[in-house]
Amino acid sequence: MVALDTTLSAALPSLRPVLARVKLRQLALVVSLDELRSLRRAADAVAITQPAATRLLRELEQALGARLFVRHAWGMEPTSFGTALTRYARSVLTEVSEAQSEIEALATGARGVLRIGAVTGAVPGLLVPALRAVRRSRPGLRVYLLVNTSDVLVSALVSGTLDVAIGGLPAIADPALIEAIPLLDEPLCVVARAGHPLARKRQVGAGDLAGASWVLQPPGSPLRQETNVMLDRLGVRLPADVIETASIVATLALLRDTDALSVVPEDLEAHYGAPGWITRLRTGLAATGSRYELITRRGRALGAAGDAFVTALRAVAASRRAPDGDRARPPKAARSSGRR
Repeated sequence: MVALDTTLSAALPSLRPVLARVKLRQLALVVSLDELRSLRRAADAVAITQPAATRLLRELEQALGARLFVRHAWGMEPTSFGTALTRYARSVLTEVSEAQSEIEALATGARGVLRIGAVTGAVPGLLVPALRAVRRSRPGLRVYLLVNTSDVLVSALVSGTLDVAIGGLPAIADPALIEAIPLLDEPLCVVARAGHPLARKRQVGAGDLAGASWVLQPPGSPLRQETNVMLDRLGVRLPADVIETASIVATLALLRDTDALSVVPEDLEAHYGAPGWITRLRTGLAATGSRYELITRRGRALGAAGDAFVTALRAVAASRRAPDGDRARPPKAARSSGRR
């Protein structure tokens, strides 16, 4: 945080001319113009007249020394400068909105606000124990939690609606905006409903899996890429009718009511296998790892609650990597053998 503040302080002299001339309403206008491509509709969106919008846009272009939009008969089109500014303007407006929300939360008695994102597999074994530790030391902390695929989490980090995320860094992530620190490699396994015919087999091979129906993560997600590698090693060729969803609720419901199979991290198999909802198939394949990383937005300082969560998260990951780290896994209760 000190380094960030020092960098900002050093940059302030060169920013002063822009800070004196750029207004939040101008940034809101730029975002609306990018979305609506109409000066009249953008002016209505930010509650100003069209002549006022024209003046604000002209003053902003003069302050930045660049043409931001080009007017056509069909509407407004951003230049490359306008496209670049829109990305940062959207982030600034999001930050202001989030700051307002946090101030309101603090005014109502909350002891800070923490916005966390995680892929589903990281929830039981990483997110929950780290969050439990932080909330124990910070009663009154307000938490917002987003569980989704890594690409959605990274987009939320870039836009400023998340403080930190746990997942696998997508290939499309911009390293200039996002940084990631490895936390843990989590093995994957093939699962089915409890009572599935294949659950009784001592060894499940490619022949047993041929023709099976599958419920898998969407294409392009790190977990799906790792799943494809695992199934290739098993010699399994996926059918055309794969059901693709990021929802663990949908996955569990589909597995429960059909003979479909899925691939999940071992933590999820332990968590949902304990009450007898799913069971692991014995494929005999050495586990393929799903990597979890601590993902943050580059150059953005975390608040005290965010720093505390990161510290707790890294401690949980370190305990899981230790030789006796299995003790930190979600406990496996006696499993039900019946179908539910």
